[in-house]
Amino acid sequence: MDVDPEAGGVSREALEREIAELKTAKDKLIQQNLQLLLLMKEKDQKLFRCEMVIRKYRARLVRWFEDMSASNGVVVSVKYS
Repeated sequence: MDVDPEAGGVSREALEREIAELKTAKDKLIQQNLQLLLLMKEKDQKLFRCEMVIRKYRARLVRWFEDMSASNGVVVSVKYS
């Protein structure tokens, strides 16, 4: 930073440059934050879709076991976790 010896402090131009740099950094951080939020939303949606597929196939598997045990006369109890 430039120092103005007559004023005993930092020059106005140096402060304005610093403000401009801080605004640029702030805008960059806002943009990065938005990108991270979008990535998080996409990840959550993908995870939800995977969970739905798992539930679908788990239900099919449970029904298959129940059908197989019923046809063999065996009682099977399946607990969901």
